[in-house]
Amino acid sequence: MRQYLDLKREAEDAILFFRMGDFYEVFFEDAQQAAQVLNIAVTSRQKSADGSAIPMAGVPHHAAETYIARLVRAGFRVAVCDQVEPAGASRSPVRREIVRIATPATYLDPGYLADSEAAYLMAAAELGTAQRPLLGAAWVDLSTGDFTAAEFGAETRFRECAEAMSAFRPRELLAAEGAPPRALLAAAEGEPLLTRRPGFWFEFEHARETLLRHFGTASLESFGVEGSPAAVAAAGAAISYLEETQRARLAHLVALKRLDTSGRMPLDPVTLRNLEIFQTLSGARTGATLVETLDRTCTGMGARLLRRRLAGPLLDRGFIRERHRAVDELTRDRTLSNAVAEALGNCPDLERLTSRVALRVAGPREYLKVAEALSVAETLRETLGPAGTSLLCSIRERLDPLPPIRRRIEETVAGDAPLLLREGGVIRPGVSAELDELRRLRFHGHERIRDMEAQERQRTGIPSLRIRYKQVFGYTIEVGKGYADRVPEDYHRRQTLVNAERYVTEELKEFEARVASAEDGIREFESQLFRALEAEVGAAVPAILRTAAALGEADVALGLANTAFSRDYVMPEMHAGFEIEVSAGRHPVVEAVSDERFVPNDLRLDEGCFLMILTGPNMGGKSTFLRQTALHAVMAQMGSFVPAAAARLPVVDRVFARVGASDDLSRGRSTFLTEMEETAHILHHTTRRSLVLLDEVGRGTATYDGLSLAWAIVEHIARAPGLQMKTLFATHYHELTALAAAERGVVNFHVEAKEHRDEIVFLRQVAPGGTNRSYGIQVAKLAGIPAAVVQRAGEVLGSLTEEAGGRGARRPPPEPGVSHSPLERAERRVAEALRAAEPDAISPKEALDLLYRLRQQLEPAASRTARMDSVPPEGA
Repeated sequence: MRQYLDLKREAEDAILFFRMGDFYEVFFEDAQQAAQVLNIAVTSRQKSADGSAIPMAGVPHHAAETYIARLVRAGFRVAVCDQVEPAGASRSPVRREIVRIATPATYLDPGYLADSEAAYLMAAAELGTAQRPLLGAAWVDLSTGDFTAAEFGAETRFRECAEAMSAFRPRELLAAEGAPPRALLAAAEGEPLLTRRPGFWFEFEHARETLLRHFGTASLESFGVEGSPAAVAAAGAAISYLEETQRARLAHLVALKRLDTSGRMPLDPVTLRNLEIFQTLSGARTGATLVETLDRTCTGMGARLLRRRLAGPLLDRGFIRERHRAVDELTRDRTLSNAVAEALGNCPDLERLTSRVALRVAGPREYLKVAEALSVAETLRETLGPAGTSLLCSIRERLDPLPPIRRRIEETVAGDAPLLLREGGVIRPGVSAELDELRRLRFHGHERIRDMEAQERQRTGIPSLRIRYKQVFGYTIEVGKGYADRVPEDYHRRQTLVNAERYVTEELKEFEARVASAEDGIREFESQLFRALEAEVGAAVPAILRTAAALGEADVALGLANTAFSRDYVMPEMHAGFEIEVSAGRHPVVEAVSDERFVPNDLRLDEGCFLMILTGPNMGGKSTFLRQTALHAVMAQMGSFVPAAAARLPVVDRVFARVGASDDLSRGRSTFLTEMEETAHILHHTTRRSLVLLDEVGRGTATYDGLSLAWAIVEHIARAPGLQMKTLFATHYHELTALAAAERGVVNFHVEAKEHRDEIVFLRQVAPGGTNRSYGIQVAKLAGIPAAVVQRAGEVLGSLTEEAGGRGARRPPPEPGVSHSPLERAERRVAEALRAAEPDAISPKEALDLLYRLRQQLEPAASRTARMDSVPPEGA
């Protein structure tokens, strides 16, 4: 127990799995916690110094990983303490050491991590001065070797860091002892485990020395972080923590990348959530998400790469076009795509296998899988020979099957090798003559005994001579007493029986000793040969990881091509201009999960029509239309085709989605405050190249307050110099439709619905023009609200409508110096449009279309002016 308590102090807050023979045992509070999570019994092993029982629980050593995984999933850290010397090697207790610490971000057992999931550790470090504060962050996926660092400054550092963090979705957050990084914890998805470590780990000099030692370099210049002290501090702290938990050299962490967001579209956590890219709004990670709709990858490498690309779509039109062309080739050439699919179909996860090889925790069977994956790389390289697009050709050139490494594995490891080295039978016959001899002794000793027995009979002339084995005396030569005169001088009497004598010879004693030690010798030889293989394959880790990355890229391209082919997606035309043109666009997720036929819709936003006010009933499809527009942008810029008949899309720098309403109770924020904070973030960070979705802004407060805010937000977007970004604004405030006549670039659309005998039919067709009905009572009826309530609601609505019509609806106050009449402003806009028209340059059909559009602008303005004129004077 003294040994246990010493190791428990080293383990600190981790549950200590203490190896005792064939079990891992846990004691004291660890036993109580583990028993509750694992549903195992708590007993007591012995008494403590004060005579009380010591709580104890245990699990079999061969099933330990299953239990460790359950504890890690429950948010615990588990320190694994093994026996590091044979039992009985000394009179003292068997020497034990903590060999690794399993945490949510560092546990590498294949049964714990899903193939598609990353397992990032995030380290955060605060440096700088009060005048120039700095925030450093580093993200490490130990299971793949991905290592990235960044530095953020000024007042926006926590928000910028949170946006970057959303792409990694860390499972564990490492910070210095002291105040926890609440802003980052609040923004993190999935409540990562907070781990605190000594403050000196996060000091620049200590962290820099840690990184230099790890990489074996004289500077950090090649990694791009030499002039970023906070990034260095975070990265160095991450390495210190991984060394503490793994107790091994992190050979697969061969490079540190500086986070570069200049070439990627940042997606903030709110937008990721509202667009349901990785999880639904209900928080589920399975079901109706974009990633699941697109994911047709064959390998874990491809599945994880797809998720990284969705979290950071590209901004470079050339790189986007390369990805589209690769997908297009695989979509059109089904012979090529089928061959690629066949090659990748059973490809092991080379990326994660390589990480386990680098950390020296891979078992024999995993080395065979490495060789199998390298064989797949060789096959795929030949398969991609006819490929013509630049990206597929680049993938082909980067697929290095590493023949020497593959042969070394296949020639060393037995084809039926077990999962673990300690189980034996790992090394293939013929690798070592000494090992083969020991195996013959161990498994074919009886044949040697028969041969020896025949030799001795021939030498002595004693036909009844037998070689027998007894538990007490071991191997002996048994000779009947009638042949005592023929016993050679080199026979030494071991035992006398009634009718026989038992003898031994030096040869027989040597054979017995060799048989007895053969099992230990086999274990030792196999261990030596396997460790040599580990070193040789470990030296090739960087090259293997490059091949793994190329396999992942090929897998993503194939998966996107198969999705496009099966779901009738189209390659978007990407351009550097402003306008969005989508013909028969569809929502990729709704279309995939719904049993009903999806109603496609067109969309066009351009310089003259950049802000769409979308009205219509609840459940009519407004939010779906908004989301599908944003998802088209994300899909196109990450390299996917889009669900439409045709699409011409600009490269947008940001997508913002303020959709839905929710309280943030953990931080004491109401629905309305959360809504306003998200809207404020959009208005402060959007540019003319952005795409903005605003759904029901203002509904979280009183009607007139909400209407006034929504009105002002639309005016701000329409008027702010250099703004005028592409915006879809869905609302139930029908008064906002008047802005289409008053503001340049604002246009009204609505989602169509038909009412028949108090029933509502949703047509889900987006059409020009506004609407003044929300059909809320009809929707309530569909939802199952009692008939009496629905009837009373209709009566109340009628009285409210009549009252509002009698005294006029309120309106936002006019601005100084601006006409009080929407009709006057609309007439001015119509006059400007007529002056800008060129009668000789347009066709009769175009002239008729122009006339209809101008009349459409006047009608709602005239109606609104009539209502405004009916408002009585203030105080009347």
